[in-house]
Amino acid sequence: MASFLDQIRIFIEQIIQTLGYTGIAAVMFTETIIPPIPSEVVMPFAGFLVAAGKRSFLGVVLAGDIGAISGAMLIYYLGYLWGEERVRNLFIKYGKYVLVNVDELDNAMELFERYGKAMVFFGRMIPGIRSVISLPAGIKRMGWGSFLFYTIAGTTLWNILLAGAGYFLGSRWQEILVLLNQYENFVYALIALFVVFWVGRKAYLHFRKK
Repeated sequence: MASFLDQIRIFIEQIIQTLGYTGIAAVMFTETIIPPIPSEVVMPFAGFLVAAGKRSFLGVVLAGDIGAISGAMLIYYLGYLWGEERVRNLFIKYGKYVLVNVDELDNAMELFERYGKAMVFFGRMIPGIRSVISLPAGIKRMGWGSFLFYTIAGTTLWNILLAGAGYFLGSRWQEILVLLNQYENFVYALIALFVVFWVGRKAYLHFRKK
């Protein structure tokens, strides 16, 4: 798997080098709908290119936003049109082919039910949730204007942070991947704690009623 992801990283770098802003937008769009593609590589590398004088900071952030937001809107409308039952069946049947599963959908649904708009904003910065948080927003028929606003805000902030880190680290931009891996582990731990707390609270209230 590590070798496979490394090959993807090299391929992404080549696309951005060749296609420029269009390549950034295309990869970010694809990453949004196919989670295994690591967006954490795209924006830091684009930031490195800014530091090297080959791209503008505003340009890479806008390109990243256009790609990611377009993908998020597509997923939102799929959830809106298909509904929860059909989406769940698709996750069960095909999720393994893109390294996502129905548990991740369940987590996203629970987080959206609990935090709503805030989850759409912060979810753009949470690994594993980022690619699926648009589905519960669509399934639950969240207003598209609100969804678009919070998606733009969360996506832009995340892209600025990643591109900025790549800019300041320069040729050492890949060091960001180590920090992001630690960040992902921390976020996964928080999500696990949240799930345990939520289940425990539900069980407590259930037995208390009895």
